[in-house]
Amino acid sequence: MRHSCKKLFAVLFLCAGILAGCATVIPSEYGATHQKDTIPGPILALAGDRDIVVAANPEGVYLREGQNPWRELEIPGITDIQKVTALAVAGKEICVGTDGEGVHVLSKGVWEIRTARYDGLPDDHVRSLAFDGPDEGLPGDNLWVGTETGLAIRSSGEWETYSPEGEWMLALAEKVSEGESSTYLGSGYGIAGQGEDSRSFRPPVTAISAGPGGVVFGGANSRLAILSTGGLAAVRIMEDVEILDILMEEDVIWMGTNGGLIWGGLSGRNLGAPWPAHRKDVSWRGDLFATRDARPFLYQWHVVGYNAGKVFSLARENESLWVAYGRPDPRAANLVGGEDSGLRPITELRRYLSINDHIARKQAFAYEIYSKKTGILGDATHVLFLPESGGVWVGTTDGLFFLEK
Repeated sequence: MRHSCKKLFAVLFLCAGILAGCATVIPSEYGATHQKDTIPGPILALAGDRDIVVAANPEGVYLREGQNPWRELEIPGITDIQKVTALAVAGKEICVGTDGEGVHVLSKGVWEIRTARYDGLPDDHVRSLAFDGPDEGLPGDNLWVGTETGLAIRSSGEWETYSPEGEWMLALAEKVSEGESSTYLGSGYGIAGQGEDSRSFRPPVTAISAGPGGVVFGGANSRLAILSTGGLAAVRIMEDVEILDILMEEDVIWMGTNGGLIWGGLSGRNLGAPWPAHRKDVSWRGDLFATRDARPFLYQWHVVGYNAGKVFSLARENESLWVAYGRPDPRAANLVGGEDSGLRPITELRRYLSINDHIARKQAFAYEIYSKKTGILGDATHVLFLPESGGVWVGTTDGLFFLEK
């Protein structure tokens, strides 16, 4: 009975907010489950797949399978666990990235270490990791590693590196290109000429996401690259934006940046615009590599809502989107607007409900807030939704928390 009343109360709040035309805060549906068997903060990295969760703090890297207790992983070759920067999980395979000690991959009970010195990486400073899922990314079995100076790919067990020395964007595009394409240059795109690779996209590669039909990776200098079997597009968005997390979906790319949350909808296939809809598109321009067809890459970019928070992490839960907003970056105060545009900093974990529908209708959002009131201590830096585990994992400056309905 109490649960039914709570849901009715939430629906009434949602309807009232939509009628008022402004963003609506509704009661939180999830609550933190405090367990004795947990991991203290700060959480350095968090990843999972199915019922496997892997988390890192300054003391170690920990693994949890199903309802079993956490156990610490013994990782050979890492001299300082505080150097762990990124994690990725696919099935039983676990990848650990570090700042200065390369990447470590656990597969079938055996650790593989890859560094620049011993082949496999452009450099040893790993900034981002991603596996291709079975129904996403590019053909084959791929592991993507973004570093300070380039990109590494493990495809079917073989490692290849790409960095700005030479035509690295073109070489990467030709690796996956299916051949000649029709010519269709949309507004904002041009054909990249010889020697334009470094101008179009430069490392570090700070975020990677594999989605339906492709992979997208972002940088610390207002750049992202969208890679598909038809070629590659390098896009420059605004100025001085650092992409901290990225989420590629069907016809949509979400970007968490140091200046706010940005939405990109594929023209002709994803209509609508994030609220407030009267705001102009985010300025951009792009270059095409190994293709002359801009249609797969014609995204229109918008800032989501009134915010100027630093977005650390994104997670999709069916129709909802989890966004971990952190303390504002002083350098990014005016990247996506300022006081004149009504933007304000956000320092909280939000769950935006049915956000795709709201964007399609150009309506204000409904969202829940997760903070100390819902049992989460510290500032949220990582968020992970795993339906097989029964809920949402949140890494903060104080520890790891589990949310369930």
